[in-house]
Amino acid sequence: MQQENNTAPSPAQLQLLRSMDFGSHELEGDAVFSIKADVGLMEGIGLAVGLTEGIHQLAHRLEMAANMGEHIRTNELRALAFLADAANTLNRSAQVALEKWGMQP
Repeated sequence: MQQENNTAPSPAQLQLLRSMDFGSHELEGDAVFSIKADVGLMEGIGLAVGLTEGIHQLAHRLEMAANMGEHIRTNELRALAFLADAANTLNRSAQVALEKWGMQP
């Protein structure tokens, strides 16, 4: 069987994440965390998956607490926002890396 020539990038040569900042102390302002540029794309996506699972679990717990009339603490809401910000930044970093690599996610 003859192999076809392919100019598409090989999955074995996946790009690295792009450096991006996130996590300001207030809702707006200077970021205090950043995505390192030398982390592998799949490592970053794997971390984003783990963070989104944490977002789901925390949001589910907060929903149950609210429905049962329990107090919801602001630090839980801030943690939820931070997890979402970190996961979103990882996803954006991966998206930019793929776009620069010539693939549209």
